[in-house]
Amino acid sequence: MARTIVQELAGTRSARWYAQARADRGSGSWPERALCFDALASLLDEQRAPRVSRQRWRQPPVKPPSLAKVAARSGIIAQSTMYNYWGQVQGSKTIARWAAADAAVSPGAAFIAEAKVVSFWPYRGGLLHVADAMDMTVQEITFGYLRTVAAWAADQPVLAACEPVTAPGCVREDMAILARRAEARHRMDAPAAVAAHRLADLAGQVIGQVLDDASLSPLGAFNVVRDEVVGLLAGPPDPLFPRVSAALVELADGLLHGTPRGPALTPRQAADLRATMTGLLALLTPAAEGPATARDGQGTRTGPASAGS
Repeated sequence: MARTIVQELAGTRSARWYAQARADRGSGSWPERALCFDALASLLDEQRAPRVSRQRWRQPPVKPPSLAKVAARSGIIAQSTMYNYWGQVQGSKTIARWAAADAAVSPGAAFIAEAKVVSFWPYRGGLLHVADAMDMTVQEITFGYLRTVAAWAADQPVLAACEPVTAPGCVREDMAILARRAEARHRMDAPAAVAAHRLADLAGQVIGQVLDDASLSPLGAFNVVRDEVVGLLAGPPDPLFPRVSAALVELADGLLHGTPRGPALTPRQAADLRATMTGLLALLTPAAEGPATARDGQGTRTGPASAGS
């Protein structure tokens, strides 16, 4: 049985990591990690931009605090322990960090990346619950997902503003799934991998909109990128000629042979359609002759300016 979109989103690498991390009871268990995230939140709250009355409030980018500061704020977790949790080389019984064993990701960057994923996870879970209950389409889930990203940034502005100011890392995985699902339904203008990369970038733009103006609603932030999202997920429009040609063939058949209910058109409908077709004929004639436009001796275009009676 084919998996649904929600089931596939529930089985991403980040989803598996989160489930395993929450269930692990070894060294660096979830409660100990949560102490570090709480300490980070406390430090970041001190960097929240002040709200000035009658002025647009914005949260500028924030340089993340060091692991040493986070450890000191926790009052319990040692700095060496934090490096053990989020360093490239971890203890054999320690929960694997979300950034995995990528040597290019420093312990501090791995900690911030993980904090963003963890804080975003309840928002993501709420969206997937609604998407499953409502049997939402790929486009509806994508729209809802980006609004959820905006809501997270509005609730967690300083964490969202931690450099690098990008969407939580799990977003890129999820957008890859949504783009593949859209591509499976119809041929998209851009390959799924390209569309997924751009959708993740747009999630970052949505966050930037929120941080630049906290008065902007999640829907308002999403609407800034909505048209581009629609273009990325939608297939190319149906060619006009095949649709019109099929309709004309059906009309001709109805006029020649009638329909089970009688004539295909009433006299009034036939007269109106004839007037429209006359106007269309005037437009089609120069188009069929090429780019040059037919003109009369006075230099004006022949035929009506638009179709219609």
